Parts: sequence; C-alpha cells; structure tokens
Amino acid sequence: SSKVASTKFQKHMDRLRLKVEETKYSKLTGNLQDHRQDDDITAKSMTFAASVGLNMIVAPLSFGCFMYFFAGGVLDYLFASSNDNDDVLSS
Repeated sequence: SSKVASTKFQKHMDRLRLKVEETKYSKLTGNLQDHRQDDDITAKSMTFAASVGLNMIVAPLSFGCFMYFFAGGVLDYLFASSNDNDDVLSS
C-alpha cells in the first residue's frame, strides 16, 4: 500500500512540476501576442505615413507636368485676342 501511495505521490508531484513550468512559461510568453498586434498597428501607420509622404512628392510633380503641357494652350486662349488685335492694327 505504501508503494501505491508513493507512485500516486510521485504522479501528483510530476503534475505539480509541470503546472509550475507551464505557469512560468505562460508568464514569460503571455505578452508576446500583444506586441504582435502593436507591430501590426505600427506597420499600418508607417505604411499610411509613407503613402502620404510619397503623395506629397508625386502630386506637385504631376500637377507641374499638367501645367507645363496645358498652360501654353490656356495662356494662348486667354491672351490671344490682344495679340491678334495688335497684329490686325499694325498691319
């Protein structure tokens, strides 16, 4: 009977050791999930900031190209009447 009690006691002690190890492990690794979520949020905000920064470069360049190609036609349309009148008067 003491042998049976001894094996039960050993099993009980093994379970308690495993439980203690599991508790220590969960304390050590419990906060890793939260950091992973924080990293995702940080990556999303960095991606947004990068897209805004890139847009601050691309938008003026594209507007400048638009103005370069179309401003001549717009300015000719606005000021062509005064130039045409001058040409008619001088000739």
